[in-house]
Amino acid sequence: MKQKHFFDFKIAIAILFIMILQTTGRAQTIKVSEDTYVYGAANTDVNYGSGVEAAARDTLSSVPRISYFKFPLSSVTATSVTNAKIKFFVYLPSSTAVTEILQIHKVPKKFGVVANDWSESTVTYTTRPRVIPTPITEVIVTSVPVASPNNYTNFYEVDVTAYLNEALAAGDTDISIAIKAKPKVDGGKDKQVRLGTREALPLEQYSASITYTPSPLGVNDLSSLNPFSLQVYPNPIKAMFSLTRTFNSSDLIEVAIYDVLGAQVAKFKEAVNTGVWSKELDAQALNMNKGVYIIKVLSQSNGNSVSKVIVD
Repeated sequence: MKQKHFFDFKIAIAILFIMILQTTGRAQTIKVSEDTYVYGAANTDVNYGSGVEAAARDTLSSVPRISYFKFPLSSVTATSVTNAKIKFFVYLPSSTAVTEILQIHKVPKKFGVVANDWSESTVTYTTRPRVIPTPITEVIVTSVPVASPNNYTNFYEVDVTAYLNEALAAGDTDISIAIKAKPKVDGGKDKQVRLGTREALPLEQYSASITYTPSPLGVNDLSSLNPFSLQVYPNPIKAMFSLTRTFNSSDLIEVAIYDVLGAQVAKFKEAVNTGVWSKELDAQALNMNKGVYIIKVLSQSNGNSVSKVIVD
């Protein structure tokens, strides 16, 4: 009987392996989840999260305008990507200038030991997240004829492959960038560039996005198929899912499920025997809404195991 269970387990692993292979190499897109800008001077504590556009400008006579864009990583099941580009839409009317230079900056989750997160509904110039000073790259924006409403059809793409891989390696749940105008003292033009947001009309047509290609399955990924690690199938999860793991000896294990904020959403204990253990669970019954979760299996005799899962 144990041989049959282990054979069935190997078939399930093979199917999972094929499914992973089928999803690698295909370009996928992450839509922006939050976008806004901040502005200093008399507007230092004003929030512009509900605005239909963002802005970037650096001037000698005033505090700069800085735009922020956040992208969720919950849909990214790959551990790394071979390429990734952010696409954003801009409007620089010809009556204002011929060109302007924009700088794309990383926004780390922590700045030193201080949390550096932000929300479009609350962020202001005073509370703005800090950026890595050296930009990822610079983009020269060209003007378009004056239009009403604003013409955001001019778009640019910037390579963020290394940045996205850094975030995936760190286990981050989202990634943020800041778009600033190049300082006038460094060669900027002191002109305001408007950027499309999720609130721009037509709705979301001119919102930013990241398109990426998952890396092919490699040796490091194959190690996760080790039967002594915790396997979750399917992943992403829609409703029912199963946990599978092999134990070298009988034990009383504890299974705990946490959301990305570290809050425990479920916990139970179960006696297991030597061999392959499998447990079917219902995401809805466990109050696992859409999002990313961490499942831990704690075993005193066989070691602990952990797996990241996504509820779709």
